[in-house]
Amino acid sequence: MLEIAPPWVRTDLINSREAEQAMPLDQFIAEAMSVLATDADGILVENAKAFRGNPGPNEHTLVNGFNQQALAIFSAVA
Repeated sequence: MLEIAPPWVRTDLINSREAEQAMPLDQFIAEAMSVLATDADGILVENAKAFRGNPGPNEHTLVNGFNQQALAIFSAVA
């Protein structure tokens, strides 16, 4: 079993198709398929590495910042 750890991807989920900060879906698929062709234990594309590689006492800083940014974007849309 392989874990696929996606970043924020431009899809119809949470109305992110137009979000500039989100990774284009075709780019995510291409990168994921490229990693899948290796012997990697998990599928981790470049845009997801910041989330995965942020352990430690301030590990929630990146995620909290992302959530605040998303909230600002989606509050303006609503």
